[in-house]
Amino acid sequence: RGQPCARHVIAKCIHQQPIALVCHRCDGRLTVPKSCPCCGSEKLETRGVGTEQLELFLGDSFPQVPCLRIDRDSTQRKNAFTEKLDQLKSGTPALLIGTQMITKGHHLPGISPGSGTGHRLRIIQS
Repeated sequence: RGQPCARHVIAKCIHQQPIALVCHRCDGRLTVPKSCPCCGSEKLETRGVGTEQLELFLGDSFPQVPCLRIDRDSTQRKNAFTEKLDQLKSGTPALLIGTQMITKGHHLPGISPGSGTGHRLRIIQS
């Protein structure tokens, strides 16, 4: 089971850049433990597929196509969200990876949406 946030009843998610356990509600961060706080085992593993893992997988699988990740973490830098949307609107082929923030209030012609849950990803033709 994931390590819960001290303020919320949700598990923290592991982030690779920079490596940390992060609460997606309050942005609380912890150092990733070297062993399980319950049993002491050092055989820790991550579960689930987030946007970071999907970006790495697709980047390795399709190295000739740029990946654009649009989520809360990748758009924190000033103008990052606008720059990524401009790149999408330019018409240059790319793999778009992100959360629901991509679809809210944005018209992106020529984009074929996909959806994913856990380890499954399917392409939906629009």
